[in-house]
Amino acid sequence: MVRPSLVSKQARAETWMQDAFGRSMRDHVRATGYGRISTAVVDVDRIMKLSKAPGMLRDWAAEDQKSPAGAKAKITATSVFALLILQKLLGRPTLLTEIQTTFTELSARQLAVLGITHSPEEDEFLYDRIWAAVKRLIKVVDQYPGPRKYLLTAADYRDVLIYRKSQNCGVKRDRMFELSNALIGATLLMLPPEVRARWDGNVAVDATYIALGGKRGNPNADNLRSNRWSCNYDGGFYRPEGAHGAYAHDDVTAKVKGPDGKVVKSTPEGIRKWGIELEVARMASNAAESESFPLLTVAVSFHRPSEIKREAARLVEAIQARGDKVNYLILDRAYPNGLIDEFALPLRMNHRVKLVFDYKVTELDVQTFNKGLVQVAGSWYIDSLPQALRSADKDYEAVRDTYRKAKEKAMPAEGRALRDEFDMESELHRKQLTQRDKYRLKLKGLMADNGDRRYLLPLSAPGFAKWRAQSGTPNGATLTLFNSDYTDKKALTDANRGGLKREQHLVWASEQWAKIYGLRNSVESANRSIKRSQYEDLGNADNRQVRGNTFTYLISAIATMSENLRSIIDFFKNEIATKPVTSKNKNQASIYFSSTEDGPGYRLAPPDAA
Repeated sequence: MVRPSLVSKQARAETWMQDAFGRSMRDHVRATGYGRISTAVVDVDRIMKLSKAPGMLRDWAAEDQKSPAGAKAKITATSVFALLILQKLLGRPTLLTEIQTTFTELSARQLAVLGITHSPEEDEFLYDRIWAAVKRLIKVVDQYPGPRKYLLTAADYRDVLIYRKSQNCGVKRDRMFELSNALIGATLLMLPPEVRARWDGNVAVDATYIALGGKRGNPNADNLRSNRWSCNYDGGFYRPEGAHGAYAHDDVTAKVKGPDGKVVKSTPEGIRKWGIELEVARMASNAAESESFPLLTVAVSFHRPSEIKREAARLVEAIQARGDKVNYLILDRAYPNGLIDEFALPLRMNHRVKLVFDYKVTELDVQTFNKGLVQVAGSWYIDSLPQALRSADKDYEAVRDTYRKAKEKAMPAEGRALRDEFDMESELHRKQLTQRDKYRLKLKGLMADNGDRRYLLPLSAPGFAKWRAQSGTPNGATLTLFNSDYTDKKALTDANRGGLKREQHLVWASEQWAKIYGLRNSVESANRSIKRSQYEDLGNADNRQVRGNTFTYLISAIATMSENLRSIIDFFKNEIATKPVTSKNKNQASIYFSSTEDGPGYRLAPPDAA
């Protein structure tokens, strides 16, 4: 097999750029000058067509329309959606005044590409027309309808909740989810199939906080006794550590109950922050080395802080619905704490994914027993497992936690002593895992359609013959844990029913587990990237003027899409460049390969000639 030359690789990547964006890399880099709006308009047009967003918005609006009577809008919901995308691709705030400015800079041809026939010349009502279009767009996907021109009293808020029961709020939530993931899907279609095929399907999921306007925040959504404190009353309080949900003193007075059914405790004002959470599913690197591919967001969702009920399953559904695979699903410890029927069963039984996640210290050690078996840190062992091996994880985690907390405060000599102790414990833990693996049951295949799981027994485990001699143990080489054994009322109240809540695909803290779980940094990196001020600036609530959760949802989806496009272009740059790409030279057109001097892409015209 002949290896492709460097020039042929660069030429192939140049073709990718042409197919995805309709221009050469040299033209793209040159467009940072006078052609920036022109190229951004072209990208918006591609995204709108690939996502099929215009048809979605048109059909949804028709479903909601009571009568076709009335004057036609000068600027449609679809057109203003395109304007919002354009605004984000240009790196401009999504404030109505800024959108109005961009509108006036567009040529007649560019307006037509965006589906706008209205001319902004001497239109004193342009701001109002844009605002009316934004409201129409929000209405189509608004899970939280209600007035936001004034602060609601407790009575007003209760009336809003009653009103919402008569609206299709659940339908609107599904529409928002579908629209957002259609945008994400459009960017994936711009990735060359041969590059996309390099990805093994590993996905990392995490939520990131997005601020809403109104620093004081509001009482909890379940608090019906308190007045609202700001017009953004559908968000939630967020705290960085542990369970992200937080509460105000008024929520305690109103006896609001948390997910555990107990009356909540208030969180100090200095800790809690008001906003929503953006749920991000991100491509993770392959477990084995392979050719490179950009790490892109593959699905998104939105919710109030800590309200992650069924979110992991929704994200996987969105990924698989477009034909992509999900292999390892890598999550932090917040997700498996949900109900089994909302997490473990749908993900493993319906979506066939391999779960990889972390545990709290209190979730290590023995988690449940079952027919001569014991579950430790998510894996099953025959119950002849020695006590020292049962508690190995908890002992190791205790030493690691002590070292982690003390190392920054300790003097150099003390720090070395702590490090030596931790290294000794780590080595001991590795040996204990090796010994414990002799007693472990290994999963045979994936979970059955009815939730049953089949395992290979550790026939060579120490004392296995004695274990086999016990009453009720199987005679063969396999054992099946039947999900039907856990359907009675008593079993259904068990949080770790049949071990399903804590069970995961890999052995916790093993070398393979650490390698796969470490791939979560891809989603954490993406969350930081979309908040940076020089890029999408999603962390700045002041650049999102419109009140309510839904506008923030829309902008968050658009920002995630924009970050994907940036990642694709950066990947192409590295493939096309004739020398290593750095922050100093990445915007120099001359370093990128071109089959012709100016590149085969279209020559950009100044905005007034477009």
